Amino acid sequence: MAERMNKTLHVLFLHIGWAREYVGAPDDLPVGQFGFIKKGGEDAAESRNFKVYGQRCYGYVPRQSINIYRLGAVHEDYVDGILVVWTANDPAQQGRYIIGWYRNARVFALLDRDRNLQRPEMLVSVEARAENCHLVPVDERTFNIPSMKPGWPGIASTFFASENLSSEKLGEVIDYVGGSQSLNFPPREADDVSLTIQRISGWPTQDPALRAHVEVAAIDVTVAYYKNLGWSVTSVENENYGWDLEARFNGRLLRIEVKGRGSVGSIEITPNEYNAMHAEQTRMSYRLAIVHDAMTPAPKLIIFEFAPASEAWIGPNGMPLNLTLRTGATAAF
Repeated sequence: MAERMNKTLHVLFLHIGWAREYVGAPDDLPVGQFGFIKKGGEDAAESRNFKVYGQRCYGYVPRQSINIYRLGAVHEDYVDGILVVWTANDPAQQGRYIIGWYRNARVFALLDRDRNLQRPEMLVSVEARAENCHLVPVDERTFNIPSMKPGWPGIASTFFASENLSSEKLGEVIDYVGGSQSLNFPPREADDVSLTIQRISGWPTQDPALRAHVEVAAIDVTVAYYKNLGWSVTSVENENYGWDLEARFNGRLLRIEVKGRGSVGSIEITPNEYNAMHAEQTRMSYRLAIVHDAMTPAPKLIIFEFAPASEAWIGPNGMPLNLTLRTGATAAF
């Protein structure tokens, strides 16, 4: 049993692969550049780092041992009261960001297989009460961690921030973590909830002026949503990129295509938008924002992103996006 030498807050950064929810969903296995991560494979043990078992979270980092004496331990097994900050590289731009944290965590000196009786095969590096854990939603992961710069993390999966960061930078991290108290794990709904998208070249028959008003309202809703999260949003609607908006925050870039509906129903995307959604160089940063009831006082915004493990498009709570492909032809004589 380890004890703390003093009341100093020790902060440990642990670097893992990037995922949406870290609850073990088959379409959400972590993606990263470490050799131990196989894209879409089952060997990424951190895939369940934010899944709750018996009111606790059990976290894994790819390291056989952690020098807990640098965290104030005086005995050899584990140390308590650590602020563990999880970081990962955004697969779209590769910048490193804070994706979540465990407050008041227990850090083990060695990987432990016996901490969780519900899943005894789990490899555990740290654990904490679920009420002390927080997962940052994907589009809110904007706290950039400079990599390979003096005083910041290098290539190792562990970084003793309370030893290496300046007091100013360490204070920024602690203040950021202190701003969110909730667990914030998104609930998962039934798998049969879906939204169908049709890929065609034209638009459904409707009044052009009304359609224009709906699209403007949908753009306004989407811009307001991202600005409220702190993103800087620019319109590129006239550039024919295959998306309407570009949002930036601390080095991250999102490409956002906006679709508006006056009520509720399926929407249509053009071949240019479809290609941008699926291009390898843009799909990880691409967002499809659909606004239902766009002209009403209570519009409904649904945002879809690409899930690399399943190569599918996923919305809130695991909602799948179904693409129905349609083709056409022109005859001349």
